[in-house]
Amino acid sequence: MKFKLNKWFILFSAIIVPGSGHVMCGKPVRGLVYVFWILSMGYISWMITDLSVNFVLRSTGGLLVWIASVAEMKIQLIERKNHE
Repeated sequence: MKFKLNKWFILFSAIIVPGSGHVMCGKPVRGLVYVFWILSMGYISWMITDLSVNFVLRSTGGLLVWIASVAEMKIQLIERKNHE
């Protein structure tokens, strides 16, 4: 039995837990790839910045990939709505 989830719930979960929106849309590998890149870029940007830099700027790499994943999730939800 397959049921549809509300698009706002999927988008909210993608904001709270990175990659979960993709899993809910049936693309778990894509969600896992986004989580991998968020962690990788966050680690790289954390390691190349100085200790005097604040938390947001130190984790910019991961935050940018996370924002891209949420934006792509929103685009997927719009396309899914148009195909229904």
